[in-house]
Amino acid sequence: MTNIEDKLYYTREGQEVRGTIVLLHGFLGSSKIWEALIPYFKKEYLILNIDLPGHGHSGCIQETIEMSFCADKVLELLADENVKSAHIVGHSMGGYVGLEILNKQPSVVNSLTLFNSTATDDNPQKRKDRLLAVKVFDRSPEVFIQAAIENLFYKPNLKRFKADVEALQAIALQTPIAGAQGSLRGMRVRSNHVELIKANEKRIHITAGKFDNTVLYDSILTQTRGTEITLTSLDSGHMGFAESAEESRDAMIKFIKQHS
Repeated sequence: MTNIEDKLYYTREGQEVRGTIVLLHGFLGSSKIWEALIPYFKKEYLILNIDLPGHGHSGCIQETIEMSFCADKVLELLADENVKSAHIVGHSMGGYVGLEILNKQPSVVNSLTLFNSTATDDNPQKRKDRLLAVKVFDRSPEVFIQAAIENLFYKPNLKRFKADVEALQAIALQTPIAGAQGSLRGMRVRSNHVELIKANEKRIHITAGKFDNTVLYDSILTQTRGTEITLTSLDSGHMGFAESAEESRDAMIKFIKQHS
């Protein structure tokens, strides 16, 4: 594992038999969210599991942590590891970073899985909501985080996945306030990459929750309609890796192996 002040913290596991997989968590997450997934890949793939800027053990905190900046940091890490190409898996904000990597250096991306993520940019209301969240972090981050994580689950799943909800809340509470605020500002100004995924449709996989109230399912259907983008639909909310772990994992394994 690596933790240098101006670089990203990450773990390195597995065997590079069929290639490399890069795991990117979402907002208020960390590399810990992927720990249950790694055993299913590490016999055939090198796994780089990363804490994005301002999250987990990574520093690299700026007032506005733009998705482009995060992508540059991940690309630096890949260069340090001498990884020429990889399968990128990004949950939510991690997907936004993955899109920037594809936009900057398409040759690096063998495939891109957008896990409860979207290629669209924020609409005006969402931009306002992110600035409001920045202010809330100054007043009561604990209350905001606990409610925010619960809201990411499909409501009927809250009791069923109570342990997962609590574990993700604990991870979120470890996020530096400045890192969370910088990421909110960065997501707010991210680019629209709908045309990018259409131009790269054969190597894009989107895993979408039918009951996701953060990345709306209808929006995903609009982005993928008439394309060869692979779509996996889950009966879950925004946390498909926990709510539909087996189904989403199997779809991801199948897609990545098809592009290895």
